[in-house]
Amino acid sequence: MEQFITWFAGEWTNRTQHFHDPRKFTLVELKHEYLGNNTFHFQQIRNVTDVYREGHYKLTFNEDGSVLCANYTLDMELKEGCEVLFVPHQMGNLESGIKRGYYQGNAVGECYAIMNEQETRFVTDAKLFEDCYMVWDRGYDPIATGRMIWGSNFGPYIFRRLGWTNPQNLTA
Repeated sequence: MEQFITWFAGEWTNRTQHFHDPRKFTLVELKHEYLGNNTFHFQQIRNVTDVYREGHYKLTFNEDGSVLCANYTLDMELKEGCEVLFVPHQMGNLESGIKRGYYQGNAVGECYAIMNEQETRFVTDAKLFEDCYMVWDRGYDPIATGRMIWGSNFGPYIFRRLGWTNPQNLTA
């Protein structure tokens, strides 16, 4: 529980990825502020000042080590079907014997989001490491199966910590 919260909390940016190829990746910053009681306030910010999404995440920790991340509006209304399940994994380097843990996140429900005045089916793939957060969000036409309306055609956004503070009240 504490590991996931500590890894997830803080400010993240894809600045390096954006400056490497700004035509493929918009500059995005994520802010995950831990509020206690397994709840985060989040903001997604485009081009430094444009907050394009804001709300709350409520975490449920399962006995198998997985974490269910439910999405809520600012008013704490549940966004039905928009949960993401993060499952712990280990990957290792055979030569060095060093193992590195991460959480693999995937949408578990049928989540719909309005983008550019069109309803889309939201799909996400994420990997959360201690120092890196990779997120690949896409929106598909719910009628024309497989037709992507929005999202990256070039793979996940790769975020690095911009700022980090040790979350307080982890047991609250």
